Amino acid sequence: MQTALERAYVAWPRIKRREAQESYVRSIMTRAAIDRTRRRQRRGEVLTGEVPETVTVPAGPEDRDAVWGLLAALSPRQRAVLVLRYYEDQSEVQIAETLGCSTGTVKAHASRGVALMRELCADPATFHATGLNR
Repeated sequence: MQTALERAYVAWPRIKRREAQESYVRSIMTRAAIDRTRRRQRRGEVLTGEVPETVTVPAGPEDRDAVWGLLAALSPRQRAVLVLRYYEDQSEVQIAETLGCSTGTVKAHASRGVALMRELCADPATFHATGLNR
C-alpha cells in the first residue's frame, strides 16, 4: 500500500482529469500487488554460506571449436535457432520469421538444443568420443 501511494504521489501532477484520479490510484495498487506476487514467485534461489562444488570457467576464444563441434551434434533446426539467437543476437520473433515457424517452435528448439549441449558437455565419455575435448 505504501509503495502504491508513493507512486501515486509522484504521478499526481500528471493526472489531468479529476475523475480519473481514483481509477489511476487503483491501477497503481493493483500493479504493485501483482509485482509483489511475481517477486515472491521468482525467489526460488536459496542463499547459502557455502561455495558451489563446481567452478564455472567462462568460455574463451580457445573454446570456439568445441562449441561448433557441439552445435554439429544438434539437429539442423536446433543448430539454426541457436546460431541465430546467440551468434546473430536475433529475438525469438525474428528467428521465427526467418525460419518460417512459430515463436513457440523456436523456444522449443532452443530449449532442447541447449539441454542437449549441456548433456554432451556433462558426460566426459561422449564429449571426448566426439573429438570435442579441450
